[in-house]
Amino acid sequence: MWLDALQETGSKPHFVIMVRDPIEVVQSLKRRDGFSESKSYLLWLEHLLDAELWSRGHPRVVVSYDQLLGNWQNVSHQIAQGLGLLWPVDERIAVSDIQSFLESDLRHHHALGQQTQTSRLATLANDAYFSAMNTTPDELGNSLTEASRAVAQICHVIDPWSCQIEALKIELVQELERSATFQREIDRLKSTFSWRMTKPLRAAWNCLHAFRRGP
Repeated sequence: MWLDALQETGSKPHFVIMVRDPIEVVQSLKRRDGFSESKSYLLWLEHLLDAELWSRGHPRVVVSYDQLLGNWQNVSHQIAQGLGLLWPVDERIAVSDIQSFLESDLRHHHALGQQTQTSRLATLANDAYFSAMNTTPDELGNSLTEASRAVAQICHVIDPWSCQIEALKIELVQELERSATFQREIDRLKSTFSWRMTKPLRAAWNCLHAFRRGP
C-alpha cells in the first residue's frame, strides 16, 4: 500500500532494515507480553522476511541494533553512503539530541553470554540474523531463501489453528462481556429497595427449605 502511494506521488522509496539479535527480541517479548519462544522467533522471522521482500529492488541498507547503540555515527555514515543520501542536518549539530535519544540504559536484554536455543525456529532465526549482517543488500533475498521456505511451510500448518484460536478468543471475550453485564444487573437488583425489604422473607424461605430437606 505504501509503495503504491509513494509511486503515485513520484517519490522514490529508500529502505533502512533495522534488525536486532533474535535472542534479545525473544527475551523482550517474553518479559513484556508473555510470548512463547516459538511465537517470538516466528514473528521475528516474518518481520525480517517481509522487510526483505517489500524492499527488494529498491535502494536499501541493513543495520543492527547493536551497531546503532554502539556507534551511531558509523551507522549514520553507512546509511547515507548506502542510500546516496545527504542528511539535512550535520551530525555535529544533532549529536546531543541523538545521543540523548539513544539511551543504552533502555536496553534490557543482551544476547551476549545467553545460551542459544536449539529449536528449529531458533536455528532459522539465528541463521537469518547472521545472513542479514553478513550479506550485501542485493544478495539478502538469496541468503534468506531457506528461512522463507521454512516459514511458509510452518505457517501453512499453523494458520488454520491460529484462525480457530482467534475465533475462540473472540467468543471468550463476548462471554466475559455477557457475564459482566449479568453481574452488573444482579448488583443493581441487590441495591434496590424491594430487594432489601424482602431479605427477611428470603431468609425464612431458605430456613424452611433446609428444614424440609432434613439433615
